[in-house]
Amino acid sequence: MMPVRAGDEFESLAKANGQRYWSARDVMDWVGETSWPAFKKTMNRAISICATLGIPILDHFTPVSRKIGGRVVEDYKLSRQACFFTVLNGDPENVKVALLQTYLFSLSVLLGSPEFDHFESAERVAIRFCGLK
Repeated sequence: MMPVRAGDEFESLAKANGQRYWSARDVMDWVGETSWPAFKKTMNRAISICATLGIPILDHFTPVSRKIGGRVVEDYKLSRQACFFTVLNGDPENVKVALLQTYLFSLSVLLGSPEFDHFESAERVAIRFCGLK
């Protein structure tokens, strides 16, 4: 699997409710992690990055509840930046984590260009970058 294909799959996990976001549990499943506590530990390291840098945590890691298999479970709505910080702290020996790290890093370099000065432009370019409509 190439990083762009991994990017396509990652982008297809996104949902929108006024703002584009990813379910932490969907990302966890996609990368092949089976333990919520282990994935949450990785997310907590990402949250620590945000705290250290003064990035508003709740803007990127929004706690929510969700029903899975008839049970209400903890989940998070993750911004693209939250996904980036989370996979950055993931296991690089996991092929999907490594591919997603590569994809999100490449995308961040592209979006770090001066011509992308606001979030809406970034989202449009991310979609175009993956060939999604």
